[in-house]
Amino acid sequence: MRTALSFWQMPEDDQAFMDFLRSTGRVMARRHRSLPAEQAIEFEPLSAFRRRGSGLYLLCRDVDLDSLKIDVYQAYGQSWRTVCPFGSQILTLARKKPVRGHLPRCSIGAHWHDRHSHPPGKPKKDRDFIKWGKSVIAWVQARCSEKCRLHGFDYPATPAVVEALEAGEIALGS
Repeated sequence: MRTALSFWQMPEDDQAFMDFLRSTGRVMARRHRSLPAEQAIEFEPLSAFRRRGSGLYLLCRDVDLDSLKIDVYQAYGQSWRTVCPFGSQILTLARKKPVRGHLPRCSIGAHWHDRHSHPPGKPKKDRDFIKWGKSVIAWVQARCSEKCRLHGFDYPATPAVVEALEAGEIALGS
């Protein structure tokens, strides 16, 4: 089973989110992308991640690093490696910065079960990871106490987003 949340937040909300993550313990991060098979997949402390720009990232507790599942595949005549989000104890976070006054949506999500190793409905991932991951998503949900509409759908947003919209400082983007 997967939990996912798309939401809008302002840059100052992103800083509060990073502060919250740091308060949960030693959190590691990396950009979610494939690497040539000969390169090691490495995670960095959250402080290094904070300096990165927009993109899709993987977040995990440092205690989960040893349990990451790596997929190897062939493409373009080369072997590639990537972290498997279905079998690893990670959260995915798409964070985006405003571009020319348009505020793109962010998203966070996780797979609570290892779909590759166990029958559906059988928890495989560590209960502490699930508790941590759900607390992170719950924190985001609690911060996003407002709703904003785009293309006929309501999405969670922080109060700062609504204030900036009402002041004409930003427009919403997907």
